[in-house]
Amino acid sequence: MSAEDLGERLLGEVEEESLDKLLNSLRTLDNPQSRLGIPAIDNLVDIFQYPRQQEPHNHQTPWDSPQRSAPAPPVAKRTAKAPVIELTSATPCSGTTHLLYYIMAVSILPDNYNGIRLQGKGGAVVVLDNLGNFNVQRLYQVIRHYIHNQVRAAAAADLRIAEPPEEDIDALIRSSLHHVHIFRPQSSASLLATLQTLPSYLLDSRQHFSGGRVLQAILIDGIGAFVWQDRMDEEIQRIDGNPNHNPPSNTYIRQYQDLIKTLRAIQQLSTCAIIATNWGLSPFPSSFSAPPAFRPHLPSTWSSFCTLKLVLQRASVTKFREGLSAEGGWREAKARQEVVEKGRFMGWVNWWGCEEWSQGVREGLEEVGEGFGLRIGGEGVEVDEGVCRWRRG
Repeated sequence: MSAEDLGERLLGEVEEESLDKLLNSLRTLDNPQSRLGIPAIDNLVDIFQYPRQQEPHNHQTPWDSPQRSAPAPPVAKRTAKAPVIELTSATPCSGTTHLLYYIMAVSILPDNYNGIRLQGKGGAVVVLDNLGNFNVQRLYQVIRHYIHNQVRAAAAADLRIAEPPEEDIDALIRSSLHHVHIFRPQSSASLLATLQTLPSYLLDSRQHFSGGRVLQAILIDGIGAFVWQDRMDEEIQRIDGNPNHNPPSNTYIRQYQDLIKTLRAIQQLSTCAIIATNWGLSPFPSSFSAPPAFRPHLPSTWSSFCTLKLVLQRASVTKFREGLSAEGGWREAKARQEVVEKGRFMGWVNWWGCEEWSQGVREGLEEVGEGFGLRIGGEGVEVDEGVCRWRRG
C-alpha cells in the first residue's frame, strides 16, 4: 500500500465534529454540570437518567455448553446529560422557592475557599422570576448559612481549620452574587424572548461579570405563571372569531413547544440544568400509605421534557387522637410546636404517570427511595444528604 493510499484511509477514519460539540464535551469533562451538587436530588436524577439495565434471561438448558450461551450485552456508557427538574408545590408555602435559593448557593459558590471545601460548583445561574417573588436578602441568608455549615463540617474533620472572619464571608457572598442574573418576564412572549436572547447576553462579557464561568443552571420560578392569562387571551380570540388568529389549542401548545425548543438549544450549548417551580392543582391520593401525586396541568410536551418531577410540602403534624386528656394534649402540643419550629419539609417523586416508568426506574426507587427531607428556617435552608422512602405498601 502506497503512502498516499494509507493517508487517504487514515483520513477517512477521522470523525468530524463541530466546534460547539467539542467545546461542550470539554466543558462536561472539566465541570460536570449535570450534577447539581445536592446528593439527594442528584441520586434521584440518576435513577431516571440512567435506569439500571435489565439482565437478559438465560434459558440455557442442561445440555447446552457454556460456549453456546449468549454473550453479555455491552455496558451502556454514561454520558453527561443536563437534567430538567420540576418542583411542584403541594400547598402554598411548600418551600420550592427556598430550595431554588439553596440550589443557587451551591451553583455560584466555589468548590474551595482558602483551603475549606465549600463543595460549590463555581458557576453562574440565570433566574427567570415569573412570579416576582425573588428576594436577594433571603438568598444572602441562605448562602451565609450554607457557608457556615460547610466550615463547621470541615473544622470537625480537620482541627487546623479556623472559621474565616465575617467580613471575609461577606466579601465572598458579594462576589458570588455577581454571577446571579435575574430577569422578570411579564408574559409568555416576554419569557420566550428573554430565553432566545440569553446566549448572546451571556457571551457578551461587557454586560456582566460571569465571562469566565460556565452556566450552571437556569431557574424558572413559576413555569405556569402565565397559563391563565394565555388561556384567557385564547378564549377572547375564539369569541371574537378573528380568522387571522390560529386555533386556541394550537396556539397554547405551540407556546410551550417554542419554549422547550429554546431551552433545549441552550442546554446543547452549555449543558446547564433547568429547574422550574410549578403549582400543584390536582392532587391524586394514593390507595396506600404514600404522599399524593399531582396531575400535570401544563401541556404534555412539558411533562415529557422533564427528567425528574418532585413535589414539596411542609411536614404534616398528626392530629390529636380521640380521648386524649388535657394533660396529654398539653404535652403533645409542646412536641408539635417543636416540629413546627424545626421547619421540616419533605420532597418526593411525583408518581403521576408511574405506569410508564421502566422497570429499571422502579427498581432504583424501590432500592434507594423516592424522597428527601429538608429544613427551612429563618437562618437558612438545609437539605438532607440521603434519599429516604416515603411510600409504603
